[in-house]
Amino acid sequence: MAAFPLRSVHHGEIPAAAVELTGGLRSDERELLRFAREALGLRAPRRVMIVETLPTTPQGKVDLRRLAEMLTGKARD
Repeated sequence: MAAFPLRSVHHGEIPAAAVELTGGLRSDERELLRFAREALGLRAPRRVMIVETLPTTPQGKVDLRRLAEMLTGKARD
């Protein structure tokens, strides 16, 4: 799992998360949001997406910018 900010003109940054399901686990975004809200309350992400694999940078770190682009549908400049 990776947490990252989504930029918003009106709200500044919105918390979001990407989840990589492994071991044959199944879930959907609504179920994950519900779980996060129950566990984290106001600190829970506002948006969640499920990905096959988390994208990484050339250094091997999770590419948070790419995740934000995937969620918003905006391509990198």
